[in-house]
Amino acid sequence: MKINTVHINLFIFSFLVLFFIILKKNIYLFLGIEEFYIKVLTQNINILSTDNNYIFAGHDEDRKFFRKYNLFLISYFYTQISNFLLYLNLDINLIIYFRYALISFTLSGGIFFLLKCVEKISNANTYVIWIYILSTVSYIVVIGGIADAYSHYEFFFISACLYFSMNKKIIMFILFSFFAVANRETGILTFFIYFLFNKKN
Repeated sequence: MKINTVHINLFIFSFLVLFFIILKKNIYLFLGIEEFYIKVLTQNINILSTDNNYIFAGHDEDRKFFRKYNLFLISYFYTQISNFLLYLNLDINLIIYFRYALISFTLSGGIFFLLKCVEKISNANTYVIWIYILSTVSYIVVIGGIADAYSHYEFFFISACLYFSMNKKIIMFILFSFFAVANRETGILTFFIYFLFNKKN
């Protein structure tokens, strides 16, 4: 993957723009209920216990059965960060900023991979492409918010799958496809991307 200074600068600027948009949209910091938000981040730490057995209902919602493992890992991740912050006697609210930084990073990563994909098939100006993609992502963040804990990761993984499939990097494609499936069950559709872009082979 060829990465020049322009791409690095655009990635950093995308990260900063999205981070401040998300921060501005953060109602928890303005209402002073950060403790509630932190509790939400770690509330699924015991989801794998026998007291939380999933009951299959026989409809399409059953596909979410495996999400409990994802929810557990996310809660475990933020629980460990919380413990680390407490160990260092730092403000526990920093975990909120960390979460928004992580979301901004994945969205910026998705923009980066899409930018590389479009550059591969188009001679359009890099900055024009970047502005269009960033504007679209920013609009979605402003209008839809970040209530969905899966979408920003899905955007990142699918964008990466598109890039690696277009460049026939099968190992990286499989790796990111695996992450996409682990993030959300619909990620299994990413496996068809490779064959779509490389059907001649």
